[in-house]
Amino acid sequence: MSESWPIGADGDWRPSATATQTLVAVTVYFRRMAGARAARHSDGVSHAISHRLQLRLRPPAHQVHPKAVLWWALQSAIGWAALLVGGGVVLYFTDAPLWLVIVEVAVAVVAVAEMSITPRLQYRAHRWEVTDQAVYVQFGVLVREWRIAPLSRVQTVDSERGPLQQYLKLATVTVTTASASGPLKIRGLGQDEAAELVDRLTAITEATPGDAT
Repeated sequence: MSESWPIGADGDWRPSATATQTLVAVTVYFRRMAGARAARHSDGVSHAISHRLQLRLRPPAHQVHPKAVLWWALQSAIGWAALLVGGGVVLYFTDAPLWLVIVEVAVAVVAVAEMSITPRLQYRAHRWEVTDQAVYVQFGVLVREWRIAPLSRVQTVDSERGPLQQYLKLATVTVTTASASGPLKIRGLGQDEAAELVDRLTAITEATPGDAT
């Protein structure tokens, strides 16, 4: 049975009371459905944000290999040695003033202190972790930095080993993403651990939906 739409006294079409009630009920229903969907979406977003904040608030779980301390110390020693040798050559072949000798000695003291302290601080600061969602890296001594690379944006995963790293059986894992900040590096890993990490990241990345952009 169809609803009637009578003509009013002024000649305008007007719906019956039953049709008006039906229209109001339908409007209320759709408003409630829209509100429920918005609430579910808000809860989902809030849960995702809360989960990410929990991950951000704690340091990554893993430290790098203990041999990384020696690796950083040797890298530092090479730089200081070049500087000290240059100063020593100047002192040997010229009639250098006393203040230049004092500077050379001061540089040597600073070099020994830096090689003894900074690599240990780097070891404490450098941490990493890989979850099913992202790669987390923490690094820095004076300025602590924390970088996060979502696996859906990972483009390539590489392992590299310089001469010192080969001697110490260490490696650096480089995770390249679409981020403008550049690749994310996990330095000072054991070579076996680095190989396993590359395999794991490659497998997770292949199984993670995303366009890596």
